[in-house]
Amino acid sequence: MCLEVKKVYYRRKIDDYLSNWKADTAHKPLIVKGPRQIGKTESIMHFAKANYENVVYINFALEKKFSQILADGYDVASVIKSISLADPSIKFLPNKTVIIFDEIQENPDVATTLKSFNDNESVPAQLAKENKKFQFNKISKNARSREYTGCIEWLIDAGVITECNCLQYPELPLKGNIEESKYKLYYPDTGLLVSALDAEAQEDLRVNKNLGVYKGALYENF
Repeated sequence: MCLEVKKVYYRRKIDDYLSNWKADTAHKPLIVKGPRQIGKTESIMHFAKANYENVVYINFALEKKFSQILADGYDVASVIKSISLADPSIKFLPNKTVIIFDEIQENPDVATTLKSFNDNESVPAQLAKENKKFQFNKISKNARSREYTGCIEWLIDAGVITECNCLQYPELPLKGNIEESKYKLYYPDTGLLVSALDAEAQEDLRVNKNLGVYKGALYENF
């Protein structure tokens, strides 16, 4: 006679914190600190599997093959490329993937690259506001364009976002009148924009047909 034993998960205070973090459209990469062996990883993995279609988990203490993922740079494109080279089975689904770095003390420089991951999260939040151009200081207070150029280029090449340039004058040739320092970022598909919103906003849009604060963003993204 075989009995299946199912592991019971007990909710913790961190569960509500993680849910609130995800619901915040302007959330930044999260660093979770605390004593060892208190269930941090268990709680984070439980949350990740319940809220994301694709979970990428890297343990720097146990998986030494990921120790050199910063060798080619700290920008998103370089990090994702290095992770994929270290383990080709890992896939990254735009707007459906959460990346979890565990035992980060084994590779402390990884903390530096987290600011690069802010960029993609900032697109829907900025579309909801009447910004005349993409503002890097909305990603981080001291953010500068040169720090995120590689990230934006990667997202454009991957087809995740589309760049719309501002013209100095509406005259031909258009490319000759581009003002390179001014541009806005959009999702090439409005469904991607909606999927990047927090769960509450998505439900409000789909179930209640309430465009609310994202009305302008949705129309502009069309």
